[in-house]
Amino acid sequence: MLEVQEIEAFYGEVQALHKVSIRIEEGEMVGLVGANGAGKSTMLKVISGMMKPASGMIKFEHRVISGLPSHKVVELGVAHVPEGRRLFPLMTVEENLEMGSYLPGPKQERKDTMDMVFSMLPKLKERRKQLAGTLSGGEQQMLAIGRGLMSKPKLLMLDETSLGLAPVLVEAILEIIEQIRKQKISIFMVEQNVTICLQIVDRAYVLENGKIVMEGKGTDLLENDHLKTAYLGL
Repeated sequence: MLEVQEIEAFYGEVQALHKVSIRIEEGEMVGLVGANGAGKSTMLKVISGMMKPASGMIKFEHRVISGLPSHKVVELGVAHVPEGRRLFPLMTVEENLEMGSYLPGPKQERKDTMDMVFSMLPKLKERRKQLAGTLSGGEQQMLAIGRGLMSKPKLLMLDETSLGLAPVLVEAILEIIEQIRKQKISIFMVEQNVTICLQIVDRAYVLENGKIVMEGKGTDLLENDHLKTAYLGL
């Protein structure tokens, strides 16, 4: 479904990604783990069109998307739930969700998609008329995911969904991600919390200093000695 071939990306003179290659099959949940500053968020920005790669190629469903503007990438079926949620705090929950379905196709199905989001995330239905800025951290994360789903994506990219959340809320978010997967939506999950990510994904890539240093099944990587030492403190 998604093929990233030898992508390089820069911030000015600083190189953030060094010939990074990944692939995601239809229906798969894939993780990208690594320390803060490894280039994980940059990877998502390049895929979603927020950043242009310096070199390399990205294909989505066999179509080249590298260099396309963000709204065109969304139109093709790729949704990006950014780190930090990036909600509209002075708009209601319902209005934030509507902002996720601004393209013609999703806009036509807005009511049905919103009903689906509310059935999956009942807390949002309770808070539908509440301002997004007044929600708790966990509820804001749910809203960010819900807004991503409103564009009716084939691939949902999640950036640091567990960041700053209490363990009980992280569990709730992971259950939501499992529900999304049952809707046959592919998931690309970027996480600093290595254990959480590797426990639920099919496969994962390890990114260090902008380079892929390891790839494998999530459960296999959890047993890797380098990962245990570098990320789990074991």
